[in-house]
Amino acid sequence: MAVPASLQSTIELRDLRIALGGVTLEAARAVLSGVKLAIGSDDAGTSPPASAAAAHVENLRLELRSFAAPAAPATAARAAWQFDTLAGLDGELLIHIDDAVWQLDADVTLPIRQGVIDFNRVTVEHAGPDSSMGLSPMGLYVDAPNGRHYLYLFDTTHVPGARFERRGLLGALVADRGVLALQPLAEAIAGGATIGEAASHAQGLLARTRIEGRLRLGDGVLRGALDGRTFELTLSAGTPGHNRVELDSAAGGALVLRMAALSATSLHWGAPGEPGPGQ
Repeated sequence: MAVPASLQSTIELRDLRIALGGVTLEAARAVLSGVKLAIGSDDAGTSPPASAAAAHVENLRLELRSFAAPAAPATAARAAWQFDTLAGLDGELLIHIDDAVWQLDADVTLPIRQGVIDFNRVTVEHAGPDSSMGLSPMGLYVDAPNGRHYLYLFDTTHVPGARFERRGLLGALVADRGVLALQPLAEAIAGGATIGEAASHAQGLLARTRIEGRLRLGDGVLRGALDGRTFELTLSAGTPGHNRVELDSAAGGALVLRMAALSATSLHWGAPGEPGPGQ
């Protein structure tokens, strides 16, 4: 039986560039310490897993030009996705929409605290009286001066991480606009769940939308699967300023993510079909 030779070392990569479909990843420098990997493959032609005790990446840039939603996998595969770092996500998203659905240019500010968007704190500014954004069982909406407009329509009664709006006495006025926890929503979508689609009259907004964001990832595990292989990355900022994310996009263009420094306490890349650590 062929047994791959093992190697443990520190690996440094410079000017790294990886392109997969509509996703491009670039990094000026990546250092992996305590690396354990194998050279060669076994009799079945399968490469064994690899791991690193720590990882540090400088000037990371991730560009997303297109995204195809994954086909709905088996329940076991859905369980492989875990985004603990989103539970500690803090920051703010600034969204500018030209000629928005409520017939005015609009600036939307979405604060994120501990991985949660509280729509009571979201602001929608434009000429004239400002609007409000919220979640109802029907979908994501904007209450504008000329009435309620839905931007995204749900096709399920259960939206992971969502708490819908609540009305006051007699149901006349909205007393609570609702909240959305990002971790359960992201894990469900990554696992192949569908929750709805953009409203037909709002789909054109995407081509006229610009996004800016200043965020900090929380500590914890990022776990998923790519090309049949599991991966697990455990983030820990440690040094102030690490694991901070800047998001930017031109109207209708690519979404770009930048990180000056990414720090992780462990990295694991599993063999095909391997469940991965922690499962």
